[in-house]
Amino acid sequence: MRSRRHNLAVNLGEHGYWGEEGNFLPLFLPKLPTRTEIQPDVYKHFSTLERRGRNALNSWPQTRGIMKRQKGFSLIELLIVVAIILIIAAIAIPNLLRSRMAANEASATESMRMINTAEAAYYSAYPTQGYSNLLTDLGGASPCGAITTTAACLLDPVLSNATGAASGKSGYFFTYAPVAGGAGPVSQYTILGTPVGVGITGQRQFFTDESYVIRYSTTGVANVNSAPL
Repeated sequence: MRSRRHNLAVNLGEHGYWGEEGNFLPLFLPKLPTRTEIQPDVYKHFSTLERRGRNALNSWPQTRGIMKRQKGFSLIELLIVVAIILIIAAIAIPNLLRSRMAANEASATESMRMINTAEAAYYSAYPTQGYSNLLTDLGGASPCGAITTTAACLLDPVLSNATGAASGKSGYFFTYAPVAGGAGPVSQYTILGTPVGVGITGQRQFFTDESYVIRYSTTGVANVNSAPL
């Protein structure tokens, strides 16, 4: 047994010796391979992942900030949007008001023509009465019942009752004034068309009489001397 160990020791040479318990003790540790020698492809793979991970960590705060900024609008952006809305409103609202007043004025002149036509029909139907005493006499119940001098059913009730600001029609109300010809029938009348709100529901004021000519004024109450349409 000893000679065998001796022979092994001789064969091993300077690499080691046998211990007292019969185990072989090397004189030095063998050289361990480096990590690149073990698995070079695997090391390169993990090196790439490590670099990517570091880049992701370095860029994470910036990416997080961008994501936060995308969640809403900044104060400056909101102020810009509000300013644009105000500019559009400043341009559009005056044009809208002018269009609305023009439509109301056109409706008022048409209403006055209808009143003139109804007065002419009333005069023909009641020659001893002449023109009506009140604007409401040209209207009546809806549907019309018995036709009389105070309910002639010649006008729509909405128009015949548009005698004040509270009951105006399309932004205008109408003031009717008969002119009696002495003791005889009513031979003359005047009608004023006035905006419910001057500069809001209409700008022009209108005038007409038994001549059926409609006149207007942009500076005050229209009269028989105002410019005709």
